[in-house]
Amino acid sequence: MEGAPILGAPLSFFQRAAIYAARLATPFIASKPIRNGILSTGQSIQPAETLLIQSSKDATRNIAVKLFFPPNTSAEERASMPVYLNLHAGAFVLDLFGMDDEFCTYIAQEAMCTVVDGDYAKAPDHPFPAAYYDVLDVANWILAQSARWDVRRFSAGGFSAGGGLALSIAPHVPLRSIMGFAPSTNLSTWALPRGKGEPKFKGPPVQLLSMLYDAYVSDGADRRDPRVSPFYAAPGKFPPITIAYGMCDAHFSDLQAFGHKVKAAGVDKRDETLHLMVTRLRESWKL
Repeated sequence: MEGAPILGAPLSFFQRAAIYAARLATPFIASKPIRNGILSTGQSIQPAETLLIQSSKDATRNIAVKLFFPPNTSAEERASMPVYLNLHAGAFVLDLFGMDDEFCTYIAQEAMCTVVDGDYAKAPDHPFPAAYYDVLDVANWILAQSARWDVRRFSAGGFSAGGGLALSIAPHVPLRSIMGFAPSTNLSTWALPRGKGEPKFKGPPVQLLSMLYDAYVSDGADRRDPRVSPFYAAPGKFPPITIAYGMCDAHFSDLQAFGHKVKAAGVDKRDETLHLMVTRLRESWKL
């Protein structure tokens, strides 16, 4: 691991109170799947199946997953098709599972694959490494379902925290590719002041995001652990990576640094629009 550990600290009472207040507002954000206009409003975005997977680390918890199938396909046809794992955003704290239904429907349709939308444990009730192990459990469950899809063509990705979790499991799971939307790559440096000439961040207050990340990496956890900050993973262990992010994203500098690092190690990493990302996803599944 690079550099000295950067350890998380216990949350104060006021931090916990603010975090729970933010979580109480979450149902108003994700009370129904978000429509971004990538599909017509008349098209159904309901999942084909919703399942529960037992957590391998906590016998009291199950992990919810939703399955989205390519349109007009049979189980027999899907058995030879690829599979994609999607992981939602939420700064490792907010329960936004289900907000990506339209996106998952779109990927299943355009990439002709089964999409598994996976949930994961949220801080502060379940700080790191609970979310990491949940995503690993979902990935291992996918790999055990060879009768349902082609496990040789398994890719993963996600939004923000979810994209970071997809990157964090990549060194330990046989993924063909990763597709990330502004994924978190380095929680040890992301909130440092931006350099001169860099675009100004547009989004939630940095103080709020810092507090949410503090809830995830608390009580002595190391922010440089590769499972927290994929930037510190051995770069040669990543599959081809496609990332979409904006210059005003909170993780802009970190994403640039991560891209330079994995490219220097020979990883095929590119920045693309959604349409080209789907093309890249399909290319990665060619046998």
